[in-house]
Amino acid sequence: MNVKELMRTDIPAIGTGMTFYDAKERMIEEDTSGVVVKADEKIVGMVTETDIFSHAGVGKCLKDIGVEKHMSVCEFGGLNPCLQVFENSSVDEAMKIMAISGIHHLLVWGEGGELSGVISSKDVLKTME
Repeated sequence: MNVKELMRTDIPAIGTGMTFYDAKERMIEEDTSGVVVKADEKIVGMVTETDIFSHAGVGKCLKDIGVEKHMSVCEFGGLNPCLQVFENSSVDEAMKIMAISGIHHLLVWGEGGELSGVISSKDVLKTME
């Protein structure tokens, strides 16, 4: 089975000026565990449930935590790339990347070099017997 068969193509997004509270609300609204962060329609980062839990666990109010300062930064071609796979990658390959990296979300790129989806560890779990 390949990543394209499991990935989510409607990628929930928020802007850089939003807060972790906004990210949490969007995750609930979209029934997902992560959102991409965009600036001028360009993906610049991700916020996941894990990010929110780590900040909320230290007693901070989510409405006071700015996304831009606390997101996982994506610098494509830079020093801090978001981890990613291609649509035709195997689910096993995606699972290995997640396990080795200790992350739960991967951006998925199409054959034409465009972002086509997101796959999460929860998506991968659905395939396990």
